Amino acid sequence: WDRHQAEMAERDEKTDKYVAPKKGNLKLRAKKFFASKTAGTKLGQKIINSFLGPNGEKIVTILTAVACKLHGKKDAKAAQTDLYKIATKFKISMDEKKLDLESVDQGPMNELGVQILDVLSMERKVPKIKIDTIMKNIGYARSAANKLMKGNLQEKNFKKLQGLFDLYGGVEFFQVVLNDPTHKEEKSELFESLSIVMKDQLLELERIRSKAKPKLCELYSCNNPRVEAFGAFLGSRFCAYHHQRRYVDKIDAPKLSAFLMEADSATTYFVEFLTSLDEKQISSHRKSIGNVNPVNLFHFLRAANAYEKIDRTLRDSRAQAIIRKYLYAGKPSYIGTDKKLLDEILETMDGANDAEGPRSLDRRQSLAYRAPPREIFQKATKLIYDRLDDVFKNAFLKSKVYAKYLLTVTLPEAAKKLAEVQKIEKEKLDKLKKERREKLKAAVLINK
Repeated sequence: WDRHQAEMAERDEKTDKYVAPKKGNLKLRAKKFFASKTAGTKLGQKIINSFLGPNGEKIVTILTAVACKLHGKKDAKAAQTDLYKIATKFKISMDEKKLDLESVDQGPMNELGVQILDVLSMERKVPKIKIDTIMKNIGYARSAANKLMKGNLQEKNFKKLQGLFDLYGGVEFFQVVLNDPTHKEEKSELFESLSIVMKDQLLELERIRSKAKPKLCELYSCNNPRVEAFGAFLGSRFCAYHHQRRYVDKIDAPKLSAFLMEADSATTYFVEFLTSLDEKQISSHRKSIGNVNPVNLFHFLRAANAYEKIDRTLRDSRAQAIIRKYLYAGKPSYIGTDKKLLDEILETMDGANDAEGPRSLDRRQSLAYRAPPREIFQKATKLIYDRLDDVFKNAFLKSKVYAKYLLTVTLPEAAKKLAEVQKIEKEKLDKLKKERREKLKAAVLINK
């Protein structure tokens, strides 16, 4: 017992020397003495297994097996005994409330658990960058363990703790477990065992993976992944092939209509350009647009297009609003149409009848409901479209605003190559479907 008292001497924080323990710590010293003598026995293993959980023994066995192949049976067995001993002492100190667990930041510890489960579940070779990231968090875990156990371990046991981190937390050990094909079985078993012990970290890993899972192209029939953002390119709701097809009339052969109707960034950039024009720039297009603001032309075309799609019960009031706002000279939003065109539209409004008939069943009783035709602004729309098209082709497509827009929607080079591959695959698939349809038709004719 006297010899054990000397072994259990505690470090004096002021002098940094080991001093004999106080008599008041008799219960704690007895626990530590018992743990020290039983750590390598079955009783000591039971204590550890109760601490690590039902899969604790399996985890330690796998770690020992890998260490045995790396450092030999003797060193691996000694490390296993030290692991049992240090963990037991940790549990005793925790039971005696000697550890300040609140001082340890749980964030990096949880992150380390998620990272270990991540790499253990990977079937392919784990890249070096992932192992390096784990090493950084193991360094934090080591610092946290040193801080917690300092003063609760003898100097020789403190050195054993460092030895365990050197063995089980080293780059060489992780490289063997993760990337050596001869340890594929141990890697799989270790993941299964740790998944049970670290349930919270496993749930977090599944959440991260589901979030990182690539989304598919928005088109229902397409199973290709969407193009992710890269550099100035903002990403797309479509795969590379369908993105390229969808943006032909905005990039390869730009048309004014593509920048008018859709509520997307193309329309936003076009409006930004029109509103940024000064008097000098507008005057250069007077010959085509007349003495009006080109922004008014843009808004009229959108209003006329929306009018064609609304329910017939709303057409009369909407048509009158458009006429008052855009077709009367002197109004702030005037678009420069002549009086003859205005008179034609007003005459059509006066002669509006119920030629179409009501759309819904509940309006069958109002057969004489006033409803201007959908095409009432068609002539004005064509005239204004041609005027605004001059500004679009001769000014917008040459502007810095359009160049900035192109950067956000033009596919990166890698995605362009992918689009070509996807195009070839789609053509093959379409050809195969066509052949199947023809065979099916032929089979039906033969049966008949």
